[in-house]
Amino acid sequence: MRFRNKVVWITGASSGIGEALAYAFAREGAHLILTARRRERLEAVRDACTGEGKRLLLPFDVTDYDCHPTMVGAAIEHFGQVDILVNNAGVSQRSLVLETDFSVDRRIMEVNYFSVVSLTKTVLRSAYCASKHALHGYFDACVRRCTTATSTSR
Repeated sequence: MRFRNKVVWITGASSGIGEALAYAFAREGAHLILTARRRERLEAVRDACTGEGKRLLLPFDVTDYDCHPTMVGAAIEHFGQVDILVNNAGVSQRSLVLETDFSVDRRIMEVNYFSVVSLTKTVLRSAYCASKHALHGYFDACVRRCTTATSTSR
């Protein structure tokens, strides 16, 4: 199992290629972070996954760039790392160029390009999130150590 215990984050995981990737990585023993806009579909995909890996659902719209740091923080908090990011979320154009409103072109770029760049940059800066998580662990250990030292000295 090449992906056993690897943390794999898949965007666009609620259907199509993303859903198929979720099943494939799950069979390989990966821990999954599943993202898409529709929570109900993500829950169905999660429930259909086989394998021993853990699953985390992070439903959000990938073009909501302001929430990227929060979502990456949640992923790091839960798993401690992200080993593989599969930027699968995407939209397509199903009309002739001359008949397509510019808003469609803009939406395609937002989903297929800018969201990928933003989420990837945020995940790559996850060392910041990991450092903050490490501080929580450090101070938790300090509190336990101080509590143990205080109770044994009485």
